[in-house]
Amino acid sequence: MVESSSFPTPEAPGEEPAEALSDAAVSEPAVEPVAEPTPPAAEARPELVIAVPVPEPAELPPAPAEPDPVLAATLQAPAMAPEPGGEWDLLVAKIKDWIGSGEPQKTFQRYSGPLKAAGLFLAVVVLLRLYGALLGAIEGLPLVPGLLELVGVIWLTGFSWNNLVRRSDRRRWLDSLQQRWSSFRGKS
Repeated sequence: MVESSSFPTPEAPGEEPAEALSDAAVSEPAVEPVAEPTPPAAEARPELVIAVPVPEPAELPPAPAEPDPVLAATLQAPAMAPEPGGEWDLLVAKIKDWIGSGEPQKTFQRYSGPLKAAGLFLAVVVLLRLYGALLGAIEGLPLVPGLLELVGVIWLTGFSWNNLVRRSDRRRWLDSLQQRWSSFRGKS
């Protein structure tokens, strides 16, 4: 079904509309399309010139008639040819004498104990940090911490059952511990 609208349909020029217009449609003014304005042709526009005042240059003090002797002496330094045994050679010679005197070896022997202690301390700190990071990563995994705890409880129960329940097993285990300790201390 085709709906009729209150607006007339466009027809060919010179034809009469097929339907009669209603009073409401006739009373409304027709809207004609407005042609878009065309841009004006490129016209020559005069350029805008702004005058900016230029300040007058300040007067410079007059140049001295004679150059300053201190300044002239520092500016007119003669070029020096490189001499053998310059500063680099002197530095290298002093370092070689210092190494040849045995002073670096004495210094290293004097500080070897504290250096070893500082190195050991640094190694322990790095090892503990790595161990903590590893445990933190394991703790983040689901079910792993609980399973590891269960494994630890099972192992401790088995160890206690085999080595600590009977008196003979306990005595044998304590003797083996004392023997290991004395071997570790060097009193075997």
